[in-house]
Amino acid sequence: MPRKKRSKKSKSGLDTLVRILAILGALITILYGVLAIIGGALSILVFNIGGVPALIQGVVIIFIGLIILASYGLIKINLSTTMHWLVLLILGIVAYVFGGGIGALLIILAGIVDIFRKIT
Repeated sequence: MPRKKRSKKSKSGLDTLVRILAILGALITILYGVLAIIGGALSILVFNIGGVPALIQGVVIIFIGLIILASYGLIKINLSTTMHWLVLLILGIVAYVFGGGIGALLIILAGIVDIFRKIT
């Protein structure tokens, strides 16, 4: 029995889904990073030593979001990388560990959908 060829439309649909999930996740992650920095700054004002790690977490989360946005061409930076499922998963997990929240989960989901896209 001959195999049915998959249409290019469904494959490009998964590409679009991966792109949307990753970009939306990166934007939400950047928002979480900004909020972590603001929260860290407010806790420094009341002499809480816990504000310094929040500042570092915010910077790391923002950096991860900017890497994803730059790799999809939304930010013009000299970055010669393409988003691969493994890169999306690693960045998503690191962002989640540093407190990226729902944005990090969307990036991880984009990596999982990209694995599915590569398999099919």
